[in-house]
Amino acid sequence: MATRRKFNIMTESWEYNQEPEQTAEQKSDWVLDALKESEIDPAKEVNKPQIIFSIREAGGMQFDFRRVFTLGNFSAIIGKAKSKKTYLLSAIAACIIGKRLMWDKFQGGMEEGKDLVIYIDTEQGDWDSWNVIHRIALMAGSSYKDKFKAFNLRRFSPLERCQIVEFALMMYGDEAGFVVIDGIADLATGINDEEEASRVSSLLLRWTKDYNCHIATVIHQNKNDNFATGHLGSAIMKKCEIIISVTKDTTDNYKSTVECNMSRGIDFKPFSLVINREGLPEIDNVVIQVNENDFERINDDLPF
Repeated sequence: MATRRKFNIMTESWEYNQEPEQTAEQKSDWVLDALKESEIDPAKEVNKPQIIFSIREAGGMQFDFRRVFTLGNFSAIIGKAKSKKTYLLSAIAACIIGKRLMWDKFQGGMEEGKDLVIYIDTEQGDWDSWNVIHRIALMAGSSYKDKFKAFNLRRFSPLERCQIVEFALMMYGDEAGFVVIDGIADLATGINDEEEASRVSSLLLRWTKDYNCHIATVIHQNKNDNFATGHLGSAIMKKCEIIISVTKDTTDNYKSTVECNMSRGIDFKPFSLVINREGLPEIDNVVIQVNENDFERINDDLPF
């Protein structure tokens, strides 16, 4: 008899059950099917993953777009507490929803039919969470209405949050191209538990593969160094497509530096993210002007 460990959400404890051993033939059938599905055929071309977010930079005599987020992968936005990680993700989400070039720097774009953005907040209270989502809607413009869904999962347990995210992907996975999990540590029962780190990072690998989406995760850094917290942070950093760090300016509370720590593409150059008087993030002092009544930009002559 095999012993199987299962977490009971109702009692919030592990249960140990005895299960019949599978026969060697049953095991080999499953492994054979999995092996066939996972085989890589060098004669069969695989398309490059679609880039849904890139950063525009000057390169020689022309401008280049540096790959940042692609479908089928996940990323890590890391930084110490209050470093403006969520502000950065707000700007990125708005850019992807709007499918446009913002600040002559951020370029978002997803194919029609695969252009839904899902934002999942796991840690903030109702008002703070709403404020983030409202900010994204203001920056994205009227296009947000059909292409944006947001959820607050603060009141649920880690295992319940995983189940809800899974169900949301089952419901919207065919349409969703970009998913934000702001507070990935809240999907684990312990950030320093190796088994939990493996479980959550494996979920990210499976979700991005099964639903062909990009998942952006937010992770805190340790107070004394620049590493993501716990075994969970280490596991995610090893498997993600790109690691972006956000560091608060020591002389200006409204400014942070955004850097590429690691990327499978070409690293982008560091830049400054500034929070303006309206509470919106901006880059290089370029402001997105919005009409709060109908979520449309006031000035159509802005270069994005």
